[in-house]
Order: sequence, then structure tokens, then C-alpha cells
Amino acid sequence: MWCTEVAGGAFFTFQIEVSGDIRDHDDYLAGDRMKPTRLIITLATLAVLVGCNGTKNESTTSSQPDPPLVNDDSFGVDLAEARRGFTTKLNRRGPAPQEFEEATPPAGVKEVHYTSGELKLKAWLSEDPGVYEGFYGEVDDAIAAGRFVSELSYVDKDNVFVAGHSVGGLLAVLTAMMPSNYKASAALSAFLDMASWSEFEHPSRVIFDTSNPEEIRLRNPMAFPASLRIPLILYAERGGMGEINAAFVARPKTAGKPCELLVTEGDHMSMVAPSVQHAIQWYRKYMKKGDNRDGVPFGL
Repeated sequence: MWCTEVAGGAFFTFQIEVSGDIRDHDDYLAGDRMKPTRLIITLATLAVLVGCNGTKNESTTSSQPDPPLVNDDSFGVDLAEARRGFTTKLNRRGPAPQEFEEATPPAGVKEVHYTSGELKLKAWLSEDPGVYEGFYGEVDDAIAAGRFVSELSYVDKDNVFVAGHSVGGLLAVLTAMMPSNYKASAALSAFLDMASWSEFEHPSRVIFDTSNPEEIRLRNPMAFPASLRIPLILYAERGGMGEINAAFVARPKTAGKPCELLVTEGDHMSMVAPSVQHAIQWYRKYMKKGDNRDGVPFGL
């Protein structure tokens, strides 16, 4: 497992070796090794910035935000094209606002390095907290992690997947709208209406220039449904988060993009384990059959 510091949270890359049925996650953590047919899952789990119920800041919870307001003129615009040539303007530069503890990689974990633009990132935990850009540069970091994993000699580059929970879920969706090495994407309990988030979130977390509508639009999945490049599945608990995800999923479907929503039981945290297990099975539909780089027969 590798974990890279991204925007004050953690970006985890799991390599799970499977032969036939995928084992129970607890068995794998306990060291129950499996024969080497490889499924690569990249799981972005970042600190919760929108609250566990996926609504606006507690101080403004008297009413739900209006449905997402998105300029329909941008419905068919490609996100990668829209980002090209745009430079985000931050009100201040510095690391992400969440507190974190220094950690030492446990025994058996290899420390690796990869680049994202001008940044040099270290897997497991970055020594440099970096600059928090509020879901802009962090998308490039997630793409860079997938590129690094794909280039490892023992990884099947044709079967690399991305997933994220909470803020990581938003990044998983935005990453799915950009060119990358990922085959499919899964987003768990992600708040996908960045227009509402930018308006109602605590100002200390909204560090970009909200007076420029382009700053919000280029962080907002609602504005780029036709830009989805890989299959995407959304998992959302019942209630406000489910409603936001349902509002989003209708847009890429209208654009003919492969996107689906699974409404789950539980809350923001308890929905994670069953959703991850379902996502692993869902990935199988998009796995390329064949041989991996080591010559080990690949296929489930």
C-alpha cells in the first residue's frame, strides 16, 4: 500500500492480489496472501470538508441550497479543454487547513516518489505539505498517482482504477473527466455541487477567488457532464447526499456517458466498507482480459 499526502488528506494506492474470488478485506490486512493476479485500486480518501451529511456548513443549515445552477451553454464543453490555459488565483498560499500527524511508513512499505507538474510527491506521506488549491491542482496529483502506478513493472497498466470517498470522491469524479491512466472510477459519498459548496462552506476552506465564476466552474463536476471519459459509479447514502448525486448522474446520462448511482444504507462513514466491496465487483466489468507484465495469466 502507498499513501501520498494530497491536499491535507491521504491518497491511497492499494495493490490487491486476487485469484478467483476477492478475499475479505480484513483477511488481506491480516496478511492472508493470495496468488498473483492483480487488480489495482486507487482510493483517494481526503478529509471531509462539507460535513458528514454532505450539506453546507453547520452555521447555515437552516435551509437546503437551491438545486445546482449550471450554465447550460457549457453542457458539452470538455473539462480538460476548459482548464487548458487557465491559472487558478488563490487568496493565500499554503498547505491544506486540516491538521495531520507525521507518520513513519510501517515495516514492509516501500517509499516511492512521483511528480505532478512542478511538484515532487512522495508516496506514503509527503514531507512537503504542498499548496492546497481546493480541488484544482489536486486533480493533477490524483492523475499523476495513477500514471506512476501504471509504470510499475509488476502492475498491469491496462487495469488501473480510481476510487474516492468524501472529498476524495469529488476528486475521483473530476479525475474521471480528465485524460488519465484509469480504466473506471468510483465515488463514495461525494458532494458534487461545487457552486453550492463555494457559497455556503466556511470561508477558511474556500481559498480561491470566488469573484471569478471560472474558478468555481472548473472545480464543479456539474458543469462538465459530457467530459466524462471513463465509466463512473456513484455511491451515496439516503438523504441530501443522495439527492445531490442523483441530480448529477442525470446529466452525464443525458450526454450518453456511462454513469450510474447506487443509493446505500448507513451514514457518511459506515457506507464506505460495503461500497468498496461493491466497487471491486463493479470494476470486473471493465477489466481487460489478457496477460499482465509478469506473464501471469490475468482475468477473474
